[in-house]
Amino acid sequence: MKGYVFAFIIYLLDLVYTQTQNYRFVFSIFRHGARAPQNKVKNGVDMLGEQWISPGELTDVGMRMHFLLGIRNRAKYGSFIGNSYDPNLIYVRSSDYNRTMMSVQSQLQGWFPPGTGPSLTANQQTLGYPFLGRNFGTFDINTLGSASLPNQMQVFPVHLMVELEFKYFFFYTSLFQQCPPLQNYFGQNTQADPIKSFIPTVATKYGSQLQAAIGSSSTDLADYHYLFNLFDTFIGGLYAGKTFSKLTAQGLDINAFNQTAFEFAHNDILNFYNGGSDYLLPKFTTSAFLDELFYWMENRMNYDIAGNSGYYGYISPKIVLFSTHDVTLGSLLVFFKNTLGTQTYYTPFTSAMFIELTLPSGVTPKAFSDFNISINFNDNILLTNLPYDQFKSKLMTQYMSLDQIYAYCTGLPLFLVDLVGPSWKRGTIGMTVIAGVFFIAFITVLIICCCCYERKGEHNQVAATTENNKA
Repeated sequence: MKGYVFAFIIYLLDLVYTQTQNYRFVFSIFRHGARAPQNKVKNGVDMLGEQWISPGELTDVGMRMHFLLGIRNRAKYGSFIGNSYDPNLIYVRSSDYNRTMMSVQSQLQGWFPPGTGPSLTANQQTLGYPFLGRNFGTFDINTLGSASLPNQMQVFPVHLMVELEFKYFFFYTSLFQQCPPLQNYFGQNTQADPIKSFIPTVATKYGSQLQAAIGSSSTDLADYHYLFNLFDTFIGGLYAGKTFSKLTAQGLDINAFNQTAFEFAHNDILNFYNGGSDYLLPKFTTSAFLDELFYWMENRMNYDIAGNSGYYGYISPKIVLFSTHDVTLGSLLVFFKNTLGTQTYYTPFTSAMFIELTLPSGVTPKAFSDFNISINFNDNILLTNLPYDQFKSKLMTQYMSLDQIYAYCTGLPLFLVDLVGPSWKRGTIGMTVIAGVFFIAFITVLIICCCCYERKGEHNQVAATTENNKA
């Protein structure tokens, strides 16, 4: 009952807020929906004995989760974004994984459900054929009517986070391949509380049952990465409706184990990946996004100050959607905690953060300070009506440039990274340039040494001749 009352209070606060503020730009970043386990799946069977078709892929449940998130977003932001898709208003980006691409597509079907897509005029209907034979099997084209697609569906462009490879390195390849020092950094995080104190509790609570059910040894249950695979597999199975017959046969309490699994996942996101005294990954992740976030917001504010209410696709969209991962959201939450003093939370499937640029009702803007920033995460209000200029200045206190990130990951001195310039972001080209710089430096030193050796030889010869003359 208390939960419903609290939710109703949040709803009322949100309602009052939206009546006093006008949305000018919204940035939404979210985790993919429920997925199958990624690791320890052999011949379609996971480590708990459950069957899967495609490891790591978005499940049917995950699709529904994001579709409903889209429906919810349409209810909240519909008056701002409109009832039909317009490429000038929305920009969509996803990490290069099937589950994130499918998640945002599922969500967009909720944002713009069947019936909101385009229709054809009578003349267009006579033109809408591919240039080949019109044998469509059993399909009756008359069922389309005027709709471009069945049920007047809408399709959407999704841009992938692979253009600036190093900038988005944590989305599509191993962290340790791109940034080897992080392996030791994360290793140190496993030795810090509360992770170090949590790990032994797993064996204490479930050791004998897990040994009997799936053969987990005491060594396994003391290994952080084994526990990750165990709980990741369990959570994936839980959201797919698996029965966990091997576990229940040993009398394991699924509800209690579920709570332990989420405690581990909370530690994994906030204390393993995004912990450590230097908070490296939160800085890496947020710095990758901030340039574009500021770009979109400041373009919008400049247009508004100039009296231009238009929206222009990537340059100035109304809403930007980023489809990412749990670690990514955890990074943002920790970074905002360190710079804005906001709260952190675990990031379950379909978690969503919204960063809203607003303008108070009735205000004619003259400066960036007239605009406000609000942030919420899974309907938890993190920040309300902080002036934009203060928001930006606070975030920039822990901003890391891409050159600084690269210097850390490669061990190169920052002056050399600065010398090479932005070319390192292009991967192989950057490394080639760096190798070229070292090669030129090596040849230069070699030439200098040779010259010095020759001059030393001439000096010795002159000295020897002088001594002979003296004799």
